Amino acid sequence: MKRKFDKTRKHFPEPDGHRPPPPPPTPMMLINEISRMFHNRLRHETEGMLNMNNSCRMLLTHLSWKDGKTQLELANEIHMRPPTVSVALQKLESFGYVTRKTDQSDMRQIRVYLTEKGFQHNDLIKKCLEEAEKTVMNGITEEEAAEVERILLKMRENFRIAANNGNNNDVDEI
Repeated sequence: MKRKFDKTRKHFPEPDGHRPPPPPPTPMMLINEISRMFHNRLRHETEGMLNMNNSCRMLLTHLSWKDGKTQLELANEIHMRPPTVSVALQKLESFGYVTRKTDQSDMRQIRVYLTEKGFQHNDLIKKCLEEAEKTVMNGITEEEAAEVERILLKMRENFRIAANNGNNNDVDEI
C-alpha cells in the first residue's frame, strides 16, 4: 500500500491511519534543548538592563576571569570565530565595557581589558547565571551533578579529538 503525504501534519501516516509515537530524545537533543532554555532565560532576564547577545555575555565572563587577552586567544577559548569575536568586542567597546590596548612587548598584538563598567555589568550577568544554575540543578545531588559534569567533559573531549583527526573543522567553534 502506497503511503499518502498528509500536508497538514507533515508526516506519512501509518497504513491504519495512526501516527507512530515519536522516538525518545537522544542525549544530544536534550543537551541542545537545555542549552536553548538556559540561553533564552539569560536573554530574557538581561535584555532590559544589558541589551547584549550571548557572544557579548560570554566575552564579558571570560574577560572577568582574566583580561588582557588577544582577540584570537578569546576566540579560541570561547570557541567562536574571530570575526564574531571582533563584532562582539566592537559592541562591548561602544558600550564602554571593554578597552583595547596595544601590547607593549609586542606592538602587533592588541589586548582586551574590562573596564570598571564591564566588571559591574559582569556582576549582573553572574547573578543571573547563578540563579539559572540553581533552577536547573534543583533536586540534583552533588554526586549526580559531578557525574553529569564528568560525562559532559568527556563528550566535549570526544568532539575535540574528532576535530583534531580532521573529522570536522568547525567542532570547536560556535
